[in-house]
Amino acid sequence: MTSQLSSLDSVVDRLVKVEAQNRSIRLAGAVVLSLVGAVLIMAQARPPSQTLEAERLVLRDAMGTARIVLSSGEGEGGAASLTLSDANGNPRGMLVVLRNGVPGVALRDQQGRLRLVVQLDSGGAPSLRLLGTDARARAELSFREGAAALVFKDSAGAERLVLDQSAQGVPHLSLMTALGYAGAGLSLTSNGSPLLGLYHGRSRTSLRLDDDGSTHLDLYDQNGRLGAALLSSTQATPETTAVGNPSGSSLVLRDKAGKIIFQAP
Repeated sequence: MTSQLSSLDSVVDRLVKVEAQNRSIRLAGAVVLSLVGAVLIMAQARPPSQTLEAERLVLRDAMGTARIVLSSGEGEGGAASLTLSDANGNPRGMLVVLRNGVPGVALRDQQGRLRLVVQLDSGGAPSLRLLGTDARARAELSFREGAAALVFKDSAGAERLVLDQSAQGVPHLSLMTALGYAGAGLSLTSNGSPLLGLYHGRSRTSLRLDDDGSTHLDLYDQNGRLGAALLSSTQATPETTAVGNPSGSSLVLRDKAGKIIFQAP
């Protein structure tokens, strides 16, 4: 997917450079218009044709500025494109189809910087990217393999917040460090119970609320071993009532080997 995004961006940049070069040779455009006029005069003596064939079509305003350029892709990496430019001749909107069939729409600001890209990858999965003034993607919305995802990135391009949804519809929110590691996560279990996790290389804290109202807090060491578990429940069980704990709450502490060293009640 990343290679396809880079390919689309490079093609869009190349098209912009082509249009910039074309603005410097407006005289050639005038010659072309003269030739077109001659062809139209000659065509008056021929039967009217319903087909217009060309590799490149340029529409100019009254000042001679190219405002619409339609290209078949010859000499441009095989990318067919439609480019819309402002009154200064700066490309602002582009519709591109790469040689491999990947389509995309790109929008640029007044300074020519790429700011928004919408495309379908080779598998038909859609995505939308918002770019900063530094041309780095800062947010991306995608949908592939039945799962949707919204990703926010920092100025260095690292993912910092990820909101996604599985194919089964289960949501998940991840907060990432600058190095790309998960720092915190909020999700729902398969039965709909909320689950909060804190991470430092691996899971260190897990907080879960079950459907029956009971709360589970688990603490893990740096090796991922369970060190402490706290259960708070409003529903008593025969076991907890027998030991004088009608609330159903309990606390368990374990050593590095996993052996219980404290338990209450």
